[in-house]
Amino acid sequence: MLEPELTPDLSHELISINASPFILLVLACFAAGAIIRRYKVQWLPESGASMILGFLCGVAANFSQRTHAHTHERGRAASSAV
Repeated sequence: MLEPELTPDLSHELISINASPFILLVLACFAAGAIIRRYKVQWLPESGASMILGFLCGVAANFSQRTHAHTHERGRAASSAV
């Protein structure tokens, strides 16, 4: 199957889509820091909350890539069997 050629508009759209999770993660870290300061959580520093959020996002991204890869492998196997 041939891949469609990327036009400048499409490549900018893909870059903005790929940057969105990173921007959301940074905003979530700022929000976690604000919550920690507001409620005076002594046992969890802001950096620890940021590390936990980064870890959870990494696990979610890794899981979604594995699921996506398995879906494509099944699709390729089914199309080659036809």
